[in-house]
Amino acid sequence: MLIIALALAATAPSDFDWHREADLKSLDGAFDAIATGCARDLGFTRQPRQSTDQMAQKMKAHLLLQTSAEFQLQRWLDGIIRPWNQLKEKAKDEAFINRVADPLEAAARDPDSYAQAETLYVSRVMEPMKEALSACECAAADPFIGKYYLTGTGSVGSFEEQAKINFKRDVEDLRKALP
Repeated sequence: MLIIALALAATAPSDFDWHREADLKSLDGAFDAIATGCARDLGFTRQPRQSTDQMAQKMKAHLLLQTSAEFQLQRWLDGIIRPWNQLKEKAKDEAFINRVADPLEAAARDPDSYAQAETLYVSRVMEPMKEALSACECAAADPFIGKYYLTGTGSVGSFEEQAKINFKRDVEDLRKALP
């Protein structure tokens, strides 16, 4: 499903023909993947899944009722699908990974910097989670997506606590490995 979302994110609304059932089914796959991730990772409520065929029809009806279907598609791509996909890419980004690792090394080398390093580490780790929360909130607030895919609110609280636990564990492991 993520591949579908990635393909859609690269697609301009002018290349995407919402009259084609296959394109609507791709969009359904992207929304389904996002809703599943938001529910699983952040505590949003996943709406009961309907068949892809049903959702393609509901989506087409929704777009037919819009003043500008292209504007609606652009909002979905720019406000929900692209931000969600950028988060997935960030997790693989070496520069981001190194930025997260720097406070670990600082705390391992200087115990006096532990509190400051922990704060920086948690902030850096939580940055993409807060972006994910924002994308999920945007999706849940959309009338169509909120009705058929995702509703409610979420939280990153458990991730922050887990980040602190991971920081402590990783600093201890690094201290053992340092000369």
